[in-house]
Amino acid sequence: MKLVSIGIITCAMLSVVGQAQTPALPGKSGTDASSDQSNRQPGSQSAGLFHNPNQARFCATTTGTTYTMAIQSPCSPNVVTDNQVTTPYPSDVALPDLNASMLPAPLPIQVTAPGMLNVEVWTHGTLATRLTETSSGLFTGTLDLSKEPAGPLNVRLFAWNSPPGDNSFTVNLSAILDLFVFGHPAQIPFPAAAAGMKLAWSDEFNTLSATACKPGTGVWPNCAPPTATDGFTWFENKPGGGDFGDAAFEHTDSRFNPYQIEAGFLRIRSTYDPNYVDPYGYGRHWYSGLLGSAFNDGTTNVPNLQNGYYEARFLTPNSSSGVPWSGDGGGTWPAFWMLDLGTLQPGAQGTIEEDVSEQYGENQNYTQANQISYGNATGGNWIYRGQPGPDLTADFHRYGLLVTSSTVTFYFDDHPLGSIPKASLPGTPTPNWFLLFDLAMGSGWPDKAPPSNYYDMWIDYVRYYSPQS
Repeated sequence: MKLVSIGIITCAMLSVVGQAQTPALPGKSGTDASSDQSNRQPGSQSAGLFHNPNQARFCATTTGTTYTMAIQSPCSPNVVTDNQVTTPYPSDVALPDLNASMLPAPLPIQVTAPGMLNVEVWTHGTLATRLTETSSGLFTGTLDLSKEPAGPLNVRLFAWNSPPGDNSFTVNLSAILDLFVFGHPAQIPFPAAAAGMKLAWSDEFNTLSATACKPGTGVWPNCAPPTATDGFTWFENKPGGGDFGDAAFEHTDSRFNPYQIEAGFLRIRSTYDPNYVDPYGYGRHWYSGLLGSAFNDGTTNVPNLQNGYYEARFLTPNSSSGVPWSGDGGGTWPAFWMLDLGTLQPGAQGTIEEDVSEQYGENQNYTQANQISYGNATGGNWIYRGQPGPDLTADFHRYGLLVTSSTVTFYFDDHPLGSIPKASLPGTPTPNWFLLFDLAMGSGWPDKAPPSNYYDMWIDYVRYYSPQS
């Protein structure tokens, strides 16, 4: 529920191993995703920071302190110090974009972890490789990326002060980071819920068509609001106004731009900065992003989103301490949701909200889909809330909503998990919808900055399938 108002790190390079000369890296439709970030204008986006993918980049980050961990390949500037046994805390570590760029090939892993006896690397929620201690406190191994699809790959490193298979450990260190693999595109099957339908619209995020301002009128907030006639797909504020969460929503025309496009993926980054000045006046020190496919005047360049199937594929950040609902997590609140377009019209008496997926960093296994009625709209209830599988933040998942004339059904990875009667709005038997994505913070849970000081949400695509006419 979001209608209610509220409440770069670099790393010293020692050597580059296995560097390859590669051609320009295309987006999903074969377009170059890179762009010059200088003199940014509304509607541009940070892009092309993941140049020259490599086998590995070793760095000088190290530690001689017992029961701490430094990740030297891939190169992170952070030293992991939190013992998850005694002080559970979010584990995301910084990884500069250049260091995250990887070819689909074996990747050397090197970690310094004095006093630890077992270091493991996990991907896709499972053990990928166990490192070998080659000298006192130095662990090395190889992570095979040769079969990884193109795009972000969530990687976790865990260290224990007991040998493999021995659960008597008293120290557990963990680090979470995202690599970007320049492999072959993932093969996504046609959604079962869209059988008999046609793909009517999609954003594959080869570029980001978004703005907070009408071009040529200034920089947000000192600018005129955009409309659909300006030609953009996404508005970088909540259409119709209203603020929420513990992170201010920033914009592409700002030096705090939270968006990046790379090879057909959109990243929304939520960043903690103690010196950040909240432009909305709430005194928040987090900033992040929100995109809506309509503008304040009710116009949109994504028309006729009515009954049909809506699906997005994305990877959400893990800000859990590992103890669900304990209050020890980082407070991330990512969402993919929809509102009826009529709410933006003057004199609107009600509206319907469809939350396709709303997640909380307090529990990395949990998602909820909800239908909410406001004003003179009637109906609404939970469509689904629960744990549809293991850690949802360890991999990309597909989240969908099938909207018919009588029901709404939530889909997770092509499986229906809940269905309820469709809410009704007087005078609007078939609403037109607009879409929203955001990486908010809070929702009543504490916000905690991880070692990286940021959390990332990656979106692969959003697609709308309409019934065949």
